Amino acid sequence: MPGPYSPALTIFGVAKETVKGTPVAAPADYLRVKTVEPQDQIAQLHDDSLSGSMGETSDIVPGTRQVTLPVGGNVHVDTIMYLVATLLGDVTTTGAGAPFTHAAALKNSGDGQPGSNTFWDYYGIACRQFQGMQCNDLEFTFNSEGALAFAAQTVGLRQAVVAKPAGTPSTLQLVPAYKLVTTIAGSAVPLLLEGSFKVSRKDAEGVQTADGTQEARYVYVSTVTATGKMTLVAEDDTEYSRYLNGDKPTLDFTFALDANNSVVLHANAAKYTDAKLTRGGKYVQTEVEWEGVLNATDAGASGGLSPCKISAKNAKPANTYV
Repeated sequence: MPGPYSPALTIFGVAKETVKGTPVAAPADYLRVKTVEPQDQIAQLHDDSLSGSMGETSDIVPGTRQVTLPVGGNVHVDTIMYLVATLLGDVTTTGAGAPFTHAAALKNSGDGQPGSNTFWDYYGIACRQFQGMQCNDLEFTFNSEGALAFAAQTVGLRQAVVAKPAGTPSTLQLVPAYKLVTTIAGSAVPLLLEGSFKVSRKDAEGVQTADGTQEARYVYVSTVTATGKMTLVAEDDTEYSRYLNGDKPTLDFTFALDANNSVVLHANAAKYTDAKLTRGGKYVQTEVEWEGVLNATDAGASGGLSPCKISAKNAKPANTYV
């Protein structure tokens, strides 16, 4: 009889899908994850027909099904864009050779829908392959003492048990958040203590059709918002005044692992929606909440407007993520 399986055995693979919902044969990369919580959401159809007894449920039959898979961990510059690409949808790659820069913006062409990934989740007992997976919520968190981290929500079509993949994760280091350079309204602001940058789809769901299968036919995602928070040392009233004045400054959070590997979280028009001066710690701090406003500067090759842009510099060539 086998004993309990350690989470340390986890292998989490990823590859972009050429055709949405059609699984890829093998992982292209492996995410170094800390949390993975897959769940098949299966509707339960209750048969409450009258049965000659004083009970209510005479049977329960499985209904339609879709897959959700929350995943989180430390950010690695060469793999995080797999999630970003299926969240925003428009990725432009520049560079004649490594390093390449991959810039993701909101897709506004065609049906407006991003592409999808295939995931592999090996947990010691078995390996489950998740198909047609799209990221619908991605939050980056960072502070002056830890690592740049992420938490993602993904939704997809179906899963299947497959063979265990090889499992060769990224060799790049995580990104220490102290390397962060925060730029507000074009000027470096070396005062940030902690912050977040969150991109979310308002709706994300499987579209169920009566097509003879239990699984959804499509995954549909709707409009995008970009929001965040900052806590800064209050050397002056600059950030608090931006809130009082109704400002929409540019925000850039640049995390450079080295000259060839970095992540940039950018909002060209970040409206300060709330701010306060706090005295709960040892020194006065400014807490700010912001929301990205749609603008043409953050848009990608598909045109239109976007509330933000997320970029990564790494050795991956064009067409890796889309």
